[in-house]
Amino acid sequence: GGENQAAGIESGPRIGMVTTTDAVVSWDLQSSSHSAVSFRVAGESEFTGKVLSSKEAKRHSVKITNLKPGTVHEFQVEGHPTVGSFRTAPTDNTPFVFVSMADNRGQSDQDDIQGLPQSFKNIISDAVKRSPVFAVNAGDLFYGKNPDISIFKQLYQSFKNAIQPLASITPYYISPGNHEMSPFKSSKDPVGFDPVALFNEEFPQPGPLPGYEGFVFSWDWGKVHFVSIATNHFDSKLPPPHYGMYRISDAQITWLDTDLQNAKSKGAQ
Repeated sequence: GGENQAAGIESGPRIGMVTTTDAVVSWDLQSSSHSAVSFRVAGESEFTGKVLSSKEAKRHSVKITNLKPGTVHEFQVEGHPTVGSFRTAPTDNTPFVFVSMADNRGQSDQDDIQGLPQSFKNIISDAVKRSPVFAVNAGDLFYGKNPDISIFKQLYQSFKNAIQPLASITPYYISPGNHEMSPFKSSKDPVGFDPVALFNEEFPQPGPLPGYEGFVFSWDWGKVHFVSIATNHFDSKLPPPHYGMYRISDAQITWLDTDLQNAKSKGAQ
């Protein structure tokens, strides 16, 4: 944490979606600026590639492309002292371990701002020891249910701090739960802000279905196909008390059917 602050980095870097040839790296700065990430195949003495951020901002997320399948690559974010690494997905049936988790929130916003439950931190520590090829978090990242966007931003920062030991070395995918999608104390109260926009700002996620970015996505590891499809897509145009949450839409079902057909045609087992 001290090293990150000295470098002007608020949190991260975190590894996002990783395929056979691409990888996403994200990090947050203390103030808006341009930034960049350098990369190389593990073992090379010099960084051979560099990707610049597309805009001046506090939140950065860049995609590294044209990588070698099933290969460990090293990366370093500009201004960060540590060289990180990730392994691209293989094309064969090499055995692997992945981690799935959910409901890591505490009992109140103030509790979670101070720090997420120790039990969740223990799970993160245990996951690191298992060397998973990726981790999936299925939502309820923190307590939430608050119309104050500044509170939500603090909660996201607390969550990022908690997952950093794992997300810095492992692709970490998130599907939001109802707690991240509840910008009110009660569903009868006025909505304070757009939680979908905030979620996608804090955690840029794959978004093959327009309007559902971060709520439906899929990926492959070897010959295995994975799908993440969330039932908590907040929509302020739909009436309370749930604003369209707790359901899968027709658009999501259509996307899912097409996605599975495509995966089978590409050889997913």
